[in-house]
Amino acid sequence: MVSKAGVKWVMRQRMGVADWEPAFGSAAAGEVLAECGSGLEVAYALGVAYYLEKVGGHRVGLEACSLEFQGGRCPGLWFVECWHGWPGGQGPSGMVFVPQLVLNGLRRDFGVFYCVENGSVAGSVLQFLVEVDGYMVHRGRRGADERRDAGLRCRECGCLIDVVRLREEEADPALWFGSVVADGWLHSHLRVQASF
Repeated sequence: MVSKAGVKWVMRQRMGVADWEPAFGSAAAGEVLAECGSGLEVAYALGVAYYLEKVGGHRVGLEACSLEFQGGRCPGLWFVECWHGWPGGQGPSGMVFVPQLVLNGLRRDFGVFYCVENGSVAGSVLQFLVEVDGYMVHRGRRGADERRDAGLRCRECGCLIDVVRLREEEADPALWFGSVVADGWLHSHLRVQASF
């Protein structure tokens, strides 16, 4: 489990943030964060809540949840009522980050699902993957990383699945999610199922 002290350390050391704490609904959210592969991954996950709160002006609750995906169950970190962090409040009602998601036989740092029902993770739809590239580990294998991401498709609708690669030396953990919001990142199959 990632403790409260561990969260504070990640926020200060990895995010450069000392005046904010995430709104965990329970200690189980810390257990989900413990599934992350590194402290850097924890920082990028917490950075999402930080960014959405700073932009939207409302607290974003973080809850532990369990998602059904490809015939199995996955523990996830549920960002409750996160829509206000998108321009005009046009984001999803909720969002789930699943650490260490296995897709097509490959482990990914995060699978990001948007919730289609308010107050529930049922029926959540995979929107994109996130790969956190620590500089020392990935600096010599950028080409292999790009090849690994090419051509991933959604089994439900056949659309390409985007991969957001966060390079430690370039992407600020507290601000990176702004590029996701700015780029839209709402696939057409979610727009059909959900009304905002």
